[in-house]
Amino acid sequence: MKKTPIILSTVVIVAACAAIVLWKAGFFAPVSVVEQKLGPYAFVYEPFTGDYKLTGKVFEQVQKALEREGIETRKALGIYYDDPQRVPAAKLRSECGSVLENEYLPKAKYLISKQFKIKVIPPRQSVAADFPIRGPYSYMIGPIKVYPVLKKYCADRKYAVSLVYEIYDRERQKISYVIQVKGENQRDK
Repeated sequence: MKKTPIILSTVVIVAACAAIVLWKAGFFAPVSVVEQKLGPYAFVYEPFTGDYKLTGKVFEQVQKALEREGIETRKALGIYYDDPQRVPAAKLRSECGSVLENEYLPKAKYLISKQFKIKVIPPRQSVAADFPIRGPYSYMIGPIKVYPVLKKYCADRKYAVSLVYEIYDRERQKISYVIQVKGENQRDK
């Protein structure tokens, strides 16, 4: 008979710990959608095919190579071409790398172009939302929380998606989820 209070206490403690972890990871942070022109971004990257959960190693590889060449980056950027709910994890296509500041672009083109690819993401009308980076779980919870809101926003306005990318801003401790859009209700602002 005394087991019930112990079990109940354990359940309460576990639930409280889970709530703290979720709060710390940003799960309870509100998602605010903004529509604006974003870009351009000079982007040095490595293509990757496979589960999006495995892209962290690719980001790290690009960043370390840039650091070895004396190129500082403050933002990582990932372009995600496939919907993980429709494409098998092993076939998901992405490009993972870093945003280059203008002063590093000539050096990066010369030193890195043999190892990685470089391109510019042009400015486009976009739908975006930010999510706080509060720890490693933020990278898992952010997409679960933000993409449904962005998809609904686009669907409600009949926007077609032209490109999906994420910017990981280490200085501001936030992830910007960006969907470039085009559609009957969207005009280039």
